[in-house]
Amino acid sequence: MSEQKRTNVHVAGSGRISGGVYDTVTVAGSGWIEGDVDANLIKTAGSCRIDGDVKTKEMT
Repeated sequence: MSEQKRTNVHVAGSGRISGGVYDTVTVAGSGWIEGDVDANLIKTAGSCRIDGDVKTKEMT
């Protein structure tokens, strides 16, 4: 079974993203993740609301 390719996603200022599989999720400001998120790294500077389950190796 092949592993899903992981991309990076960035929220700057204010914004929403859909849950999914990511390498790095970065929120600088106010972010909202709608749905389950699986990420190697979640970085926040500000506030981040996650409506779903979280699977991550590191969260800062």
